[in-house]
Amino acid sequence: MTLPDLDRGPGRERARGHGRARRWAPVAALAVAGVLSAGAGVAVLASPPALRVAAAAPVVDEPDAPGAGSPTPAATPAGEPTAPVDARPVAPGASPVAQPAPALGRSAVAAPARLAVPDLDLAADVVPVGVDDGGALEVPADPRVVGWWSSGAVPGAPQGSTVLAAHVDAAGVGAGPLAEVLRAPVGTTVEVATTDGSTVRYAVTEVRSYPKQGGLPPDLFAVDGPPRLVLITCSGAFVDGRYTDNAVVVATSL
Repeated sequence: MTLPDLDRGPGRERARGHGRARRWAPVAALAVAGVLSAGAGVAVLASPPALRVAAAAPVVDEPDAPGAGSPTPAATPAGEPTAPVDARPVAPGASPVAQPAPALGRSAVAAPARLAVPDLDLAADVVPVGVDDGGALEVPADPRVVGWWSSGAVPGAPQGSTVLAAHVDAAGVGAGPLAEVLRAPVGTTVEVATTDGSTVRYAVTEVRSYPKQGGLPPDLFAVDGPPRLVLITCSGAFVDGRYTDNAVVVATSL
């Protein structure tokens, strides 16, 4: 899976305005290229999705390419996706095309509809996103809306990662929900309401940062293994129009 930096301007400065300085940038797309078994019996994407903006977004920076890498802050990586990201924006109004076949961790459980972190007084709508003909997952351009990788696990599934991605901020809008979640301490409860009216709860176990040079661990996108929630965006220093790292919040189901 590949993850790009998204905002290079005003949005970044606004995000930096509240609370501690924020240096995270939005995520733009995720591309799926199949499933394979990788170490310890965990099924991971052979070539995880790349991120791309679904509609004209403020500013889109070149996405990073997942690969083997180690986290920057104190955190232990679980593995990581590999596949360059294409952050070129899609024409306004474009909708996901050619979604990949359902992943192993899916079940008949309802899709996510809303993300909330009560302790942070945070809430955001969640919409399903698929992949286009180029294999890129189209993520909502509005940082206030979170995209759910619909070929991953659904909330409440018995196994697999439920992957959510969104822009961290955007010009004219400011910080998005994931910018706030990045500062959630371990143990913080994250709630995901589903389309059938139920709510699945998770507890944050790790907030990791990975240098974009190394990419993201493939098992973050595992379709089997323990059920968990994976939130992805960008972080690090803002250098030459892009952020240097990817930030990942991992939460296990309660």
